[in-house]
Amino acid sequence: MTDKNALESLPDKNALELLKFYRDEIKQEFNLIAHRLTWYVTCQSFLLTAFAISKGNLPGGRWFPAYLLPTIAIALSILSFFPIKFAAQAIEKWLLKQTSLLDDRSFGLLEYQIERPGHIHWVSMWFPQLLPFVFSGAWVWILYKIHA
Repeated sequence: MTDKNALESLPDKNALELLKFYRDEIKQEFNLIAHRLTWYVTCQSFLLTAFAISKGNLPGGRWFPAYLLPTIAIALSILSFFPIKFAAQAIEKWLLKQTSLLDDRSFGLLEYQIERPGHIHWVSMWFPQLLPFVFSGAWVWILYKIHA
């Protein structure tokens, strides 16, 4: 193999930098989802703890634990869903760009492609997107049980 052939087999430097940029953006979006979920679950746990304590200490089901806390928790779930969903959509966008870059054989980046079934990423994004609905359902159930 001549030096010229060896140089031709190297990946395009600009394409490699672009691939690094795409992967950094994907990593940033995953970190955003992780931070948003941590914040969300922490808020929900504090609200649930406040609900349990106030419900136990306020006989007769006063308005604070019976109405306000579940309403705040449901509103928080609704408001938290959208940033998580938008980050998941951004990840999809960056993954599509990365895939198209890796599939373009002229850049010589095929060795950087990770082979895995496409459904793995799709299934892994279920949890962060469904968690607000799970908590909302639990709070609706609590509201139902209080007033039943």
